[in-house]
Amino acid sequence: MGTQWQLQEAENRFDEIAEEALTKGPQTVTRHGLPIVVIMSAPEYHKITLTINTLVEFLQNSPLAEVELNIYRDKDKYAAQAARLPKDFRDGVCDWSKDGVEQQGLQGLWLKF
Repeated sequence: MGTQWQLQEAENRFDEIAEEALTKGPQTVTRHGLPIVVIMSAPEYHKITLTINTLVEFLQNSPLAEVELNIYRDKDKYAAQAARLPKDFRDGVCDWSKDGVEQQGLQGLWLKF
């Protein structure tokens, strides 16, 4: 962590401490030799306070969470496909006990939303 500053000194030199927080990293302010606060840049603060929610939490907290969706599916339109599925996939679609073909681990930014 960056430099430590006594509280009284920090009060008198706040502009300098803020500049050092931007250029050199977090600055610790102490009182009676004990750390009491840390001054850091806004981007660094946002990086460490980023909340990663599950998809369910994200959707529940969405501004659109209270919007009622009118979801309708015309079952007759897909009846022929539904009737053909058991013939095309006699043993089912997926064997969940086996890894997928060329399956890779989860990665990338899509895990954070």
